[in-house]
Amino acid sequence: MRLVAVTRMLNEVDIAEAFVRHTAYFVDHQVILDNGSSDGTLDVLRALKQEGIPLTVFQDGSVGFQERDTLTFLYRTAVERLAADWVLSLDADEFIDDRRLNAPLRDYLAEFDKLSGVLSCIKVRLQDYVATPDDPADALVPARLRHRKPTSDNMKVILKGDLLGRRVTVDAGSHQAFIDGGRECPYYLTQNLVYAHFPSRSGYQWLAKAVIGWAKLLAGGPDMVAAGFSTHYQAPFDMLKTSPGDLLARAQSLDLHTDMSALTLDPIIYRGAALTHTPAVDHQLRAVTLLMRYLEQLATAHGELVRQARYGVQFREIGGEDYRELF
Repeated sequence: MRLVAVTRMLNEVDIAEAFVRHTAYFVDHQVILDNGSSDGTLDVLRALKQEGIPLTVFQDGSVGFQERDTLTFLYRTAVERLAADWVLSLDADEFIDDRRLNAPLRDYLAEFDKLSGVLSCIKVRLQDYVATPDDPADALVPARLRHRKPTSDNMKVILKGDLLGRRVTVDAGSHQAFIDGGRECPYYLTQNLVYAHFPSRSGYQWLAKAVIGWAKLLAGGPDMVAAGFSTHYQAPFDMLKTSPGDLLARAQSLDLHTDMSALTLDPIIYRGAALTHTPAVDHQLRAVTLLMRYLEQLATAHGELVRQARYGVQFREIGGEDYRELF
């Protein structure tokens, strides 16, 4: 049985190495599509591949939002190029937590194959880990963030590699998949496997992520906004736009949880090797740099559209041919 993990990644230098090393414990290969990182993420990924970790990296420099096309491209790549029997869709801040399985993940999926009948989709719940005043100083994110909220209703899909003939589409966020012209792929909701989710490692990291995330959605056009994607990014974007003083005054402690009563101390087991490529990160300076670089990318892309419109250059349809394999 061949397992392949697929991931979209953008400016995740503080967690990328830990994610890849941890995920490599479970799968045979990882396919990562970088959405234009400018913070050193690609340097980390290149170093990990040079170590021998099975890794394929593409890049899509689009300043807009095309997540559904991207995720479907990644699924197809995993099946067609890497012969995946199962495809795990993960974000860079989502770590497989197998402590409840009582068996290796590979064995669990093999047993599911025998018992599932026509089911080709498994849904996995997320558990959000948060920053607290009690966190130790540790560059390894899963070792630093040890307190979690109650299990979320937010879910991700694991897909069998037999859906290409059924016009499969992986939805934005990898929360669901559609087959046969638009119906949701029938799924099994597992209770024994969860993903530990580390979305906010510092206030400034989260702020930059939210602002760029919502800007990418706006750049994708009004249809993307109307579809309701990534709405959790809108509030910090609007607050920075309308009340920047209030937001920046508490940015350092943004999402720092001081009420411990609703949290559970439940550190995951990190399955990867020690970090060797992750640089020290000043999240405040990094946030400013990332925002300025994205502004530059957005302005440059707009300028190219103006040039194309002015001189009648043929617009190129967004599709799989726009994903450039880096290494």
